[in-house]
Amino acid sequence: MATLIFDLALPDGIEFRSAYLTDMGRRPLLTRVTRRRWLELETPNRPPFIVRAVFGSAYGDLDVAIDNNDEGYAPSSGAPNLLIEAIHSRLKRCTRRLISAGLRENDFAALGLAQESFARGDFATAFLQAIRAGDDIEYAVSRKALAFSGRKSLFSGALCFGERLGQWSIGVGPDWPDGMTPPDFSRPRQQREVLLPVCEAMTLPNFWRWIEPVQWKYRWDILEEMLEWAETNKVAVKSFAIFWLGIGGAPRWFRTLSFRDQLSAIEQWTRALVERFKGRVSAWETVNENHDWSFGNPFNWTRHQRLQVTRLVNAVVGGIDPGTPRVINNCCIWGDYAATGERRTSWQPVDLPPAGDSPLTFLEYLIERNVHFEGIGLQYYLPGRDLMECADQLDRYLALGKDVWITEMGTPGLPGAGKLVETGQITPGGGWRGPWSQELQADWVRMWYTIASARRGVRALNYWDLDDNRAFIEGAGVVDRDGAPKPAYNAIVALRAELPRIV
Repeated sequence: MATLIFDLALPDGIEFRSAYLTDMGRRPLLTRVTRRRWLELETPNRPPFIVRAVFGSAYGDLDVAIDNNDEGYAPSSGAPNLLIEAIHSRLKRCTRRLISAGLRENDFAALGLAQESFARGDFATAFLQAIRAGDDIEYAVSRKALAFSGRKSLFSGALCFGERLGQWSIGVGPDWPDGMTPPDFSRPRQQREVLLPVCEAMTLPNFWRWIEPVQWKYRWDILEEMLEWAETNKVAVKSFAIFWLGIGGAPRWFRTLSFRDQLSAIEQWTRALVERFKGRVSAWETVNENHDWSFGNPFNWTRHQRLQVTRLVNAVVGGIDPGTPRVINNCCIWGDYAATGERRTSWQPVDLPPAGDSPLTFLEYLIERNVHFEGIGLQYYLPGRDLMECADQLDRYLALGKDVWITEMGTPGLPGAGKLVETGQITPGGGWRGPWSQELQADWVRMWYTIASARRGVRALNYWDLDDNRAFIEGAGVVDRDGAPKPAYNAIVALRAELPRIV
């Protein structure tokens, strides 16, 4: 076992929330955390390690990587202060990023202020200034890249449907009663017209539970109407996940089958959907959240079973609609749930990482096992990280050699308490550069769209929460409850004008 020890003395305005370890490739490691006056992080893995720590601050709760100038940490007799190490790591990362982009430190006021605050020992101020500097640097580097190469990613959204409808949610539940006609999550056409200026593409809501609530009885007319509307308005279409084991993806009748019969049902559903709509869908999301987090794996499937399902769906899609990209979608993309070992059970095979699968380790496993797919889907709901951290994680997935679709995201335009209600709607907690507001939501959208679009290989950015009435994250719509555009809406429209897409 290896143990790292850090001093947890913190200034007023900064609070310690949690921590865990990763390897140098940012793969979460099984971590036992002991918190007293000192923080002890214990793992069976070998060094060097990167520390991920969550600090509460005036910016909200921020999860940052502490990497010791990209060299990592090994056990030693010392106990450095955790916050000081976090500031040092962020300042060094800012400098490395500037050097790689050919920009000057003097052009970023927040970085200079952070360095000055750090030098005089004002660590609470230095931490927030360093976080802000990282945001500003990533944004500037990305604007420079876009000016050189142009935008190739599509701005997308859930144009034709909404996540929530009264007591129901299309994705995260609850189940509607057997025999009940499923709720109509379709968005009225007049609402689609209002949202069309922010979207060049859309997600097709082919939720299995919604389309085949009774086995063999498909409700294709819902999807046909949406596809006809998209074709009329020249809107590109990516499917939602063909298979998702979460409550929104799996019909009730499917959940009682044996695994062998489940495989047969998955194949039949995949064939029916893809054969009907091939040629009208520009990308197929094949599986969603199959990387072993608890909500997406309620049956506790083994790693091999998850591999079987993923291979099956991707093979069937490739056989029926060759050449159309297949996207494997992922949530919880930092994989912090894996560091707790919550999914580790005695019956899982020995090739499962000790911490369980994170999205990154499962994708690496799929590539190693020659599962054929072209794209990686990433969800950026309430990331709880600054934009430099968001960009760094995006780059890590791009390094796997696949295109990336940002499939789902929603950022709130109001403060909240972080509460979850029955239909899965999340009231936002924390913030970014302060408590969430409509203005900060617009700033985040403008900066994140710019940062993500500047990455070669990012194919689309799909905003899930387009209106406040239907939003998964409360207040995350780009139009309010009355259908009026919010500042975030205007920010996306302005970006479309400023950064026309290059095909």
